[in-house]
Amino acid sequence: MPLPPQTSTPTDGASLLTSSEIPLRKRDRPRLTRGEIAFQKLDGPLYVDGVRPTDPRQGFIGDCYLLCAFSAVARSRPQLVEAMLRPTGEGIYETTFYRRMGDGKFQPETVRVDGKVPVAAKDGRPIYVRTSPDAQGRMETWPMIAEKAYAAWKGGYHIMGEGGAVEDTLEELTGKPTRMLYISEHHPEVLWKMLALATREKWPATVCTWGRVERPGLDELGMHPNHIHIFLGVHALRGRRIVWLRDPFDKPTCGKLNLPD
Repeated sequence: MPLPPQTSTPTDGASLLTSSEIPLRKRDRPRLTRGEIAFQKLDGPLYVDGVRPTDPRQGFIGDCYLLCAFSAVARSRPQLVEAMLRPTGEGIYETTFYRRMGDGKFQPETVRVDGKVPVAAKDGRPIYVRTSPDAQGRMETWPMIAEKAYAAWKGGYHIMGEGGAVEDTLEELTGKPTRMLYISEHHPEVLWKMLALATREKWPATVCTWGRVERPGLDELGMHPNHIHIFLGVHALRGRRIVWLRDPFDKPTCGKLNLPD
């Protein structure tokens, strides 16, 4: 069997920043220049209490599709995340992604990166994905290293940060086909049974929101438009059906949902 193709990344990460400015999620925010960013190894373990779907927190770049794919796989099959990101020694990590070929099959491709991730030069804080620090201020680093590996595989942070299709990214992480469902095309009872089955069998699943033009009122629900959330499960409480979602920005909100009869 032929070995999967290998991609190497310079230890300073400079090749991942191909423009003079660093891409940020908010287009109206001042952009960082190369002099304001550094690649630094964080003082933290790769994992803390294993891999959890609540680990990745989105930073200032438009890769909600990637982080929700990470979280969906972490919820469903955490061992796949641990197998995907492999320390090889001397601070180097190998990560395998899957490229869908013309015949529908998936070709594994391995990327090698070091553990230095992009941080703000002034304070050393990660500018893209991050995790919640522990009591000693340390962050587990698997989301940052996995994000860097994906950026290297795609050709740079500026490409990764332009957004993507989460269904494609789930395929790239798992090597398995996915499908997109539109809730408007399914009866509520059918949809509920499907979500209940996804909860019991731990399907890796996400939920995408429309834009403000297509779905006015999303902001009142506490949800970002043109955004992706991870699906955590459903349950019934006192006759009410509840769907649990997690925003990768990790800002819990509770909106009032008024549906027509």
